[in-house]
Amino acid sequence: MSFKVELSERAVKDLKKFGKKDLERVFKTIEKLDDPFSLDIKKIKGNIYRVKAGRKIRLIIEIDFKEMTVLVARIDWRDRVYDRL
Repeated sequence: MSFKVELSERAVKDLKKFGKKDLERVFKTIEKLDDPFSLDIKKIKGNIYRVKAGRKIRLIIEIDFKEMTVLVARIDWRDRVYDRL
């Protein structure tokens, strides 16, 4: 079961915050999102989940099971990513 992965405009803007090593971790995690349940994910509410990309970076994703898509909504540091949910 393979999901289509999309990035929101906000997530693309969030990528500018990170250095090269952190971006590599983020992109490795995004590549694995075609099977989101193979990762360390945790349900936040409804169809919104968090995914770890290393020790300090979190991705907020929305999973649509009908359309088989994963939308990366936010990418930020662990201590700030949950502020605007």
